[in-house]
Amino acid sequence: LSRGKIPNVLSLKGVLKEWLEHRREVLIRRSRHRLGEIERRLEILAGYLIAYLNIDEVIRIIREEDEPKQVMMARWSLTDNQAEAILNMRLRA
Repeated sequence: LSRGKIPNVLSLKGVLKEWLEHRREVLIRRSRHRLGEIERRLEILAGYLIAYLNIDEVIRIIREEDEPKQVMMARWSLTDNQAEAILNMRLRA
């Protein structure tokens, strides 16, 4: 298949060229996907770091506030994902 869509008779050189192009596209897509996962994880870890550095205040907010997620997001400029991860975190081992 030429360009993955058009059936075609190709020479060995053409087949190798198409296969290499396909592999290149697969590697690029896989790398972008992994990069996205890593960036999402780094976002969560940055939120955990903020929570760790302000653990007493975080615990107070969670215990006393009606909307702890909104308060934490406003207080430390956390993203929705970061605040949600902090609220889902277990506080004891």
